[in-house]
Amino acid sequence: MRRPGVAIPVLVALLLAGTTSAAEELKIYKNDQFPGDINQAAQQISGIPLATQPGFVKGEAFGAVFHPDPSDYPVKIQGVDLFMAKPPNGGKGEADAYIEIYFHNGSSADPGKATPDFSLSTYDVFNPMTMDFGMPIQGNTAMQFQFDWGDSEGHPPILTEGSFTVMIRFMQQSESLTSEWGSFQCQQMADLGMCGCQQVGTLNDQATTKNANVMHIIYPPGNCNGAPNKWLFAESVGVTGDFIVRAPSLVTGGGCTPDCTGKKCGSDGCGGTCGQCGPEEQCVGGECKPGDCNPQCVGKECGDDGCGGVCGTCAENEACVQGQCEGGVCQPKCDGKECGDDSCGGVCGLCAQGETCVAGACQAGVCQPQCTGKECGDDSCGGVCGACAEGKVCEAGLCKDSGTDGKELTITGISPDFGYNDEDTSVSIVGTGFKAGATVKLGGTDLNAVQVISEGLISAKVPEGMEPDTYMLIVANSDGKTASLLNAFTVKEQEVIEPGAADSGCNAGGGTAGSLALLLAALAALTVRRRHA
Repeated sequence: MRRPGVAIPVLVALLLAGTTSAAEELKIYKNDQFPGDINQAAQQISGIPLATQPGFVKGEAFGAVFHPDPSDYPVKIQGVDLFMAKPPNGGKGEADAYIEIYFHNGSSADPGKATPDFSLSTYDVFNPMTMDFGMPIQGNTAMQFQFDWGDSEGHPPILTEGSFTVMIRFMQQSESLTSEWGSFQCQQMADLGMCGCQQVGTLNDQATTKNANVMHIIYPPGNCNGAPNKWLFAESVGVTGDFIVRAPSLVTGGGCTPDCTGKKCGSDGCGGTCGQCGPEEQCVGGECKPGDCNPQCVGKECGDDGCGGVCGTCAENEACVQGQCEGGVCQPKCDGKECGDDSCGGVCGLCAQGETCVAGACQAGVCQPQCTGKECGDDSCGGVCGACAEGKVCEAGLCKDSGTDGKELTITGISPDFGYNDEDTSVSIVGTGFKAGATVKLGGTDLNAVQVISEGLISAKVPEGMEPDTYMLIVANSDGKTASLLNAFTVKEQEVIEPGAADSGCNAGGGTAGSLALLLAALAALTVRRRHA
């Protein structure tokens, strides 16, 4: 059924990235720490607790600003990847919105214009489940809105300079959803001024990129009527963590010129290949070698072993640089890659049976798995040689204890950094050197449900009943090492809301929201795009 006067979007099975030219490459503009591939990101997000901002009234928006490198231009924005949360206690878990893109040259949160350079309504997106128009944003779902570059009006203009901002603007009134989201997230609060919630919540990761997460709200917080009148960076109103909003784009890659000099196989330096080896061969150093490849890992802690595998994995807070694990939050590099090394000690994906990984792409061919002497890790054919038991990690093909190997025990942050004393508050603690069996305290109070998810992440619950105050956070490993963070967490006394106060002429969500640590269910990816008839 056609809606009068609106565009007719269609469902797309393949990403437009498959049509890149030799001088273009896919780049995922994002601020969060998860893999660029939407399916890999969904798998990671579904297994850890994240903060959620469930507020916003009709017309308010959240999003992210991106600053392409000079060599990226021209930038062709292919679509928007979006991760949202569903109310933990029920609710429909969906909301309609505009997806807006603004081009600008400034460094502030305000793009300097009232009208976006491109806008797409979820009302105008074809829903393959209902076979009708209307694809609202779904909670606990990884959604991929893909623009139609075959239609002059189905995509944003090409960006040739400056920056761009992607915003998600809510189209419907929010509600007072205290039963779905919990009392302190959706009721009116003096410090955040919120009086309602949308049916979906905005996911935030564990770290905050400064001047990257943008909100367009009715200001000052607490006003729930009228039009949004304030552009600001989220951290300026106490919202921590990066919004998980991405913009997959085609970039020039600096005018890349393929180079296969002296090479019969392997990467051409521009995302292509210099040739393929036979079914019994492997590509080693640009040459096709017999299948029994000898990994080259002498003096290397991580990275490519020269045989399609890896020499080891780095800790979550480290990066693999020239075969050595160095400090810093590693950003996996999987843009445009289906498989192979992610440059952070992991892999970008696994190939199907009967395929082999060549220069980051799965290609047909009979591959001979290389698992001799390996308990785990890449089998050089897009599969794995085995999985390690809980508490162990895979290093150079062997399962080893997941110790910190002398790395310093530190605490860099906790999210959320406040809670209310009438209920438990789930938190995520970020740092380095965490070991299995670690205990966590706020002042002299033990936290509950402590789980060491990785060397750099702990999840726990602040118990109800603590006295309102600001507390020191303390993590103690089983080996006796401890770390602390001053003034890390504030326990507040829940504001008493008089009956009807939440609905006193203000039944919509406010400009900012409290934090909720939410363990997501499995996420599903959906790819859609818009086109004109």
